Amino acid sequence: MKHCPAGHAAYSTPRCPGCTRARRQAHDAVRPSAALRGYDGEWRELRKRFLAAHPRCCMCGAAANEVDHIVAIADGGARLAWANLRSMCKPHHSRRTIADQRAKRGGRVE
Repeated sequence: MKHCPAGHAAYSTPRCPGCTRARRQAHDAVRPSAALRGYDGEWRELRKRFLAAHPRCCMCGAAANEVDHIVAIADGGARLAWANLRSMCKPHHSRRTIADQRAKRGGRVE
C-alpha cells in the first residue's frame, strides 16, 4: 500500500484515487460543456450515422464505438465534415487523444 502525500486514504493503484478525482473535478469545473465544445444534438446525429456507415475501427478493425476528428475542432478541423472523421474503438481513440494532448504540451508522443 502507498500513502498519499495529500492525506487521502492509502491506495494500491498506480495513482491515488482521491488525488485523481480532485484533479479531474478541478479540470471539469473550468472546462466548457460538451455542447459549447461542439458536441451538440447535430453532432450526436452525425456520429450515429457515421458509425452506422463505418462500424469498424480504422486502426484495428474491431467494432468502433467512437468517432475521431482527424483534425481537432480546436485546431480548425471541420466539426461536421465526414472527410474529417474516422471511426475508432475506445482504446485507439484514447491513445490518439493522449498523444495529441502530449504533443500540444511539447511532451513525449508514443
